[in-house]
Amino acid sequence: KGYQHRVMAVHTGLKVFDKNTKLCQVGYRVAQEAIHYVVPHMTKRVLEAGPRDFCAALNDGNILLDNFAPALAEQLEALTVGSFVFVLEGYAHDTALKMFLVMWKCRSKSINLLVSKIERGGMAHKLRALGIYQEVAVTLKAKYDVEKDEKKKASAAGEAMDVAKEIETEEKKSADREEKTETVAK
Repeated sequence: KGYQHRVMAVHTGLKVFDKNTKLCQVGYRVAQEAIHYVVPHMTKRVLEAGPRDFCAALNDGNILLDNFAPALAEQLEALTVGSFVFVLEGYAHDTALKMFLVMWKCRSKSINLLVSKIERGGMAHKLRALGIYQEVAVTLKAKYDVEKDEKKKASAAGEAMDVAKEIETEEKKSADREEKTETVAK
């Protein structure tokens, strides 16, 4: 009757650690799926972050240390390459809310978020429910808008310079043509 008529459990359980293939001191990193079970037993590589820093850590890609408060940036810089955990300030002992993020300290002055997009969205939703994310998002958006405006102004100035160069080039070509015409006419 074969195996197709029976249910077979191939893998069960919760992934707690992932094998680390990057060059660093630790062979394994904490998995976000089981972070709330591991954090209460961790004594090192756990950093408390304020609401603004915690929300900034939810960004995708390399996150520069300059985006964090100076005290936290110092702590991050002191870490060696490898995984660590961000805990939202005031929620270190509240494992039910799971306000923890698994992060990776890069060789450069940056960190990466090791959380799936879906889980990141869930974390942002929890932060909105607590009234934290909205405040920080408004502040970060204002900062982003200012930076975007500055880039637009710089871009516009660059475009104006390009147009001015094009006009100057056209004027030179026109003058050269007139000069050739006068030479041919003589």
